[in-house]
Order: sequence, then structure tokens, then C-alpha cells
Amino acid sequence: MEEIIGNRETLALLYGAAKSEKPAGCYIIAGAEGSGKRSIARLAAAAFCCVSRHPDGSPCLTCRNCRNILSGTHVDVRELNPEKDKKWIPVEDVRQFLKVTYLAPVEGDWRAYLIDASALNTQGQNALLKSIEEVRPRSVFFLMATDLSALLPTVRSRSVILKTEALSSDIICGALQKEAGNRAKYAERIPVAAALSRGSLGMARKLLHSDRFFSTRATVLSYFDTILSGGGFIKLCAVAPPGAMNRQEYIDFLTMARTCLRDLLRRKNDPGAAPLIFPDEELFSDLATVIHLRRGVELFDLTEELLANADNANVFTGLSRYHRGMQGLTKNE
Repeated sequence: MEEIIGNRETLALLYGAAKSEKPAGCYIIAGAEGSGKRSIARLAAAAFCCVSRHPDGSPCLTCRNCRNILSGTHVDVRELNPEKDKKWIPVEDVRQFLKVTYLAPVEGDWRAYLIDASALNTQGQNALLKSIEEVRPRSVFFLMATDLSALLPTVRSRSVILKTEALSSDIICGALQKEAGNRAKYAERIPVAAALSRGSLGMARKLLHSDRFFSTRATVLSYFDTILSGGGFIKLCAVAPPGAMNRQEYIDFLTMARTCLRDLLRRKNDPGAAPLIFPDEELFSDLATVIHLRRGVELFDLTEELLANADNANVFTGLSRYHRGMQGLTKNE
């Protein structure tokens, strides 16, 4: 299991519950993708089942129970996740999973249930309600959620809500630099990945190792450089060819361009605002100086519209429309 950085207060609360052996029946661990929700839940489950807990209630991490829980193989700690490449957990799978929640512990004193609540639709959440409302003795539920608002009020009201800690860019940069060592490939990537991670070390790791992400970034930066130099529709098409992009590349391009536009609009209103995407302060500053604010807002709205309809849109038509619109970014009223 990856090292947990931060989240000490949340872990201390859960370890204290394990030590007292009087936990809430259900905990929701909420936070951004890659913020350590599953690792926190497994450590908490280990604290309940550990045979050699530390005085503060934390697990020893070396006994058989701890090792099996952290590897996801303990008989008393069950996990419910969507199947690979699936977004949702079918309600029938939820019902089947809940049948075992009435069993007594087998290898330890507690049973723990870890559920990816972000993958539960309304039916799945409703199926869960009775089990978390009437939790069996010596059992505890941990629900992992990326968006609390997507959970039913009835689920939230029956749970103790804990939020993962958003880490600072400096902490994330330090962790990534430690992991990457002296590999030159990552030197420029680390600050960008940290800045765009929303405080999530897991998300930062994902971005850091994504060649596709940094390839898209290079295309978008070249695109905005072309805009600054006065390049028209033909030149913009040369940088981001409407006929050569597949749907995912189109979505990635628009998503990155939206972040660049947001950077530029923020700098337009706040001269001290730092960019997320632009590595070149001169390019960023020059663009922020010459873009027309109202036109920039209109183009940001266009980007949002195109992204909202990207799953069903014609990529060639959408990108051509985008190029035509972006020609006016630096024009005067």
C-alpha cells in the first residue's frame, strides 16, 4: 500500500474509534480522486482487526491480519468496487454483497465493509440504507466518495463524514521528487502535475506519468502561441487538425484549453495570478495583456458548451467551430 501523506487527524479519529471499540456504524471518507480514501479505509479496518495495536489504536501493520487487510485478502474485510472499465456497481451486486454483512467475524473480532460509494446509483444507495442504519454488532462500514453531493441525504445522515486533506503543491512536489529521483523526464512535469492535482497526491502521480497529458499540453501551448502571433483559422487547424483528432483527443484538447483560458482570465483580473498550464511566463503575460476580456469569457463559455456535448458531437465540426471562435481572442471590440 502506498504511503499515506497527511490525513493525520482523520486517521487519529478512526484509530481512536478502533481503540474504544465503539465506532459509528458507517463512515463516509470523501475526497478527490487519488486522495487516499481507500488507503485510509484499509488502515482503519486494520486498526479494528489488528492483534497488536499500538497504544493510540493504530495498527501494527506487521501481523497477519494487517498484512491481509492491506493487500485486500482478509476474510473479514470485504470490498465492493465496480468491475474493470465499468462506472457503476449493479444494484444486484450490492444486494449480494450485503448478504454477508450479517455474518459474525471469522478470523478476528470485527468485520469491515469498504464500498466505492461513488459507483452506486440511486438504486444501489437505497439498497444500502437498511444495512448502514442497523449495523450488526462488531461491524463497521467505510464508504468512499469523490462527490458528497452525489450521495443521497439519507445515506449521508446515517454516516459520520470525514474529508481527506488537500495537500499543498510543495508537499506533493516533494513526494513526487522523492519517487522520481533524478530522472530528467520528470523535472518539468512535477510542478505542473502538482499544480493540477487539486491537492491529491494520487492524481498528481497519475498526471506525472501520463505522456498523453503532457503531449496534449504541448499542443495547447503551441495553439495559444499561434494565437498570440496572429495565426488565423488555417494555422490553428495545422496545430490541432480537426480531421486528425479522435473523440478522446478532442476532449483532452478542449479540457486543457479551458484551463489555459481560465488562467488568462484570472491574470486579466489579477496581475499576480499564477498560471497552471503555462510554463513560459513571457507567453502567458503577453497573452493576458492582449486578449479581450469579454471575448475571452465568451470563448470560455464556448469551450464549456463544446465539452458538455463532446460525447455525441461531430469532432470535425466542433473543433472547426472552436478554431473560428478563437481567432477573435485578441481582437479589439
